[in-house]
This record gives sequence, structure tokens and C-alpha cells, in this order.
Amino acid sequence: KCDSAIVWCERRAREIGAWLKQHPEVTSYVALDDLDFNWADSVRSPGTPQMKHRSVQTHPQHCLVEEEIEQAVRILLNPPTL
Repeated sequence: KCDSAIVWCERRAREIGAWLKQHPEVTSYVALDDLDFNWADSVRSPGTPQMKHRSVQTHPQHCLVEEEIEQAVRILLNPPTL
């Protein structure tokens, strides 16, 4: 059985994937979250997008800091390909 945080993170990734399927015009995106999307990728269901390469993990108490903002902009401007 998976840890509840991993289950929560995988569910979040599925929700993002569902939203992206409803909005095919979106070609560049980044997920900002205090969850580590490596967790979601490790238990990913078919049809759920890989998220780690499109996410920036924020600090749960500090929210966004300059370095994370810069990382998010890099992902948006130069979307990774798999």
C-alpha cells in the first residue's frame, strides 16, 4: 500500500492531466506545488502525465522564492520533451 502523501500527489497529477486533456490549446505549463511530483511519477497510472519535469516544488512555509520562480519561467519558455 502506498503512503497517503504519494496517493495524494498521484491524484493531483491525474487532476492536472484531466484538465490538460480538456484544454488541448495549452502547450506549455508548469505545476507549482509543495508536493514532490517524483512521488506521482513513481506510481503513475496510464494516461497520467509525467509531472516532475513540468513542476517546481515550493516550500510549504515560504511559498515561492526567486530561484523557484526562475525555474518555473525556464520550464514555461523551454518546455521539456519526453
